[in-house]
Amino acid sequence: LHHCVETGEPVIEVSSLLTSREEDFKAIGVIVNRIKGSSLVDLLKRDVADDGAILSESNLGKLEESTESQGLRASEALMMEDKGFMDLEFTKTLIIEQSVETYIVNSNNCVIAGSNIPKEAILRKIVNTVNTVNTVNTVNTANTEPVSKFNDSGEETIGIYQNHLGNQVFGMSVYIDEMDWLVLVEEDADKAFAGIKYLRDFFILMKVITICLFAILAVHVTKDFTVPIKRLNMMVDSIQERTDVINETKEYLENILQSTYDVVITTDESANIVEFNTSAEQILGYTREEVIGKSVEIFYLNRNEVEELMKRIQSEGVVKNYETKLKSKQGKIIDIIITMSQLKDKSGNFIGMVSVGRDIIERKKFESEIKGKDIELERLSITDNLTGLYNRRYLYTELEREMDRARRQNYPLSMILFDIDKFKRFNDTYGHQEGDEVLKRVGTLVPEYIRHNVDSGYRYGGEEFVVIMPQADKEKALDIAERIRVAFEDCKFYLSPPSGKSRKKSLTVSIGIEELKTGYDTKQFIANTDAAMYQSKRLGGNAISTAGSGFRLQSRELGSVNSP
Repeated sequence: LHHCVETGEPVIEVSSLLTSREEDFKAIGVIVNRIKGSSLVDLLKRDVADDGAILSESNLGKLEESTESQGLRASEALMMEDKGFMDLEFTKTLIIEQSVETYIVNSNNCVIAGSNIPKEAILRKIVNTVNTVNTVNTVNTANTEPVSKFNDSGEETIGIYQNHLGNQVFGMSVYIDEMDWLVLVEEDADKAFAGIKYLRDFFILMKVITICLFAILAVHVTKDFTVPIKRLNMMVDSIQERTDVINETKEYLENILQSTYDVVITTDESANIVEFNTSAEQILGYTREEVIGKSVEIFYLNRNEVEELMKRIQSEGVVKNYETKLKSKQGKIIDIIITMSQLKDKSGNFIGMVSVGRDIIERKKFESEIKGKDIELERLSITDNLTGLYNRRYLYTELEREMDRARRQNYPLSMILFDIDKFKRFNDTYGHQEGDEVLKRVGTLVPEYIRHNVDSGYRYGGEEFVVIMPQADKEKALDIAERIRVAFEDCKFYLSPPSGKSRKKSLTVSIGIEELKTGYDTKQFIANTDAAMYQSKRLGGNAISTAGSGFRLQSRELGSVNSP
């Protein structure tokens, strides 16, 4: 104040004077009363620097009256009267508190009061650059975070930062709009968090102690659980081993399923496809993804066949070597042989079936070839090579079968046996080659005059032939025998004897007929027919004879019946 009065230079920019000691409050009051030539009102109202006095004249007057009449300190009176100013006791507490530093900075970064600010720095102008103030003790408030932040953005601060001395502090800034002041309250960070650090150290210690106690307790408790835990671990290991074995087995079986040559198709209880292996894909032309969930009926030519198979599977359990035809995706018909087995759950309920099949296309081709060859071999084995009629061995087989059938069905059965007349002399005269031509002609003539698919002709031996006639009595046999006799007699053979010129020759046959009787076997049946044929021979040939009752013979010569 003395400096202001004597020099007229602006020093004070705020409306109140605060120092860090209570004694200074009294000193300020005394100084105000002693200043000559200027009143406190004049001093504080003067425009200095960028700011002017912000207290009203009434408040400054009250300051002088309060000093004399109430014995109050000037600063206290100012604070009590100004509603925008901080509470006096709170402010004094902040300033006097030794562990907490409190100071006030105006808009020009001038410290106007502080608890630990040097006396020389109070009320001095502080610039925004470090170490540029022409004062012995400078407070660098411009470089503290709260002041810089407020100057830049107008935001208040709370937290940990470096103060004007470069120390780490915990503090906050509060802006008082009525005064245009920034109040900073700071405390050394170590002191501020001493309690927290203590609690932290305490909790760490307690944590260590707790861990130790639990460790000791665990040692005693686990003694009682060691054996069960070991057993449990053994069980877990055993289960894991079994699980591994199951997984390996499953993978092994899956590899077998996919690599097997056979078609494997698994269906559920509704015949919907569940599994479809690689061979099935290759043979049927579908991919696994295309058929899973679809009915197995898509492969069968007749859907009713699937229903019948499902019924058989459920009733019989297994259907083996079932041959059928399946249709591929491309429409190809595939011969396949399948063995089907039912699938059941643990309760024995039917849940589906598994079908294992094999493509038998090649086998069918082979069988067809074999069958053709077998048929040919069988035909050759039962056929006379020269005439094309059945041979003598097959005659006995068929005659026995026809005799059994005739007795079961109670219908007649007749037999014709004929021989070429004087055929030995013919061979001796014209040679066996010409004789073979005659025999071949008999082979073509007999099928022409017997009933097709009913009667059958056989070469009995040499120049003898037999015709078996099912469902024909003796009279019917006589009609067929007569047609054969006439047809053979009408045949003309052009022959060239070794010692003479060519000539036309006709041959005849002698025929015997017999009808099946009760008590006949094959030998007796043939013997009686042969006896009738020899009766025709005795008549001079070109005749038909039948065995009568009591084996009496009747003969028909040249179309008429002759009796002995």
